[in-house]
Amino acid sequence: DRGDGTLWPLRARIADRAGRLVNALAVGVSSPFEKGPPDERFVLYPLHHQPEASIDVYASLNSNQLAMIETVSRLLPVSHRLWVKEHKGALSDRSLAWYRKLKALPNVRLIDPYEDVFALIERADLVVSIAGTAAYEAALLGVPSVGLSQVFFSSLLLNRPGPRAHPLDWNMR
Repeated sequence: DRGDGTLWPLRARIADRAGRLVNALAVGVSSPFEKGPPDERFVLYPLHHQPEASIDVYASLNSNQLAMIETVSRLLPVSHRLWVKEHKGALSDRSLAWYRKLKALPNVRLIDPYEDVFALIERADLVVSIAGTAAYEAALLGVPSVGLSQVFFSSLLLNRPGPRAHPLDWNMR
């Protein structure tokens, strides 16, 4: 429908799909992911698909995930690493260059998207999420979790974010 402003023009849709194909092929050929070592203490940060309403609307102030990951990694005690897990359904969303920037951050591991997220949550000392349900699932499993935005499950989390929550303002009990 030509009058629908929410639809991308055909040229933009083709470019998006081609870019996703290139991303998927590059990541498939030169996988930046690793398996998590069994004996390491870690904080889990599940990546979010973008664009998505919970990120772009509720958590818009914290939507730059690369910057958030860098900030969280700097806040961790030396006893912990930050494990970042991509969702297997989002493998074509980000470029290999984006993953390489993430892997270059000190104290960060990029975990294989096919690892069982529930097993990772249960092993984590903390789960950090911008607005995703992984923090909700962690809270239900009794694992401490931090959320960066107000969502329907915020009352269950360790951190109850204000409207302008930033990791430097967290109460990390």
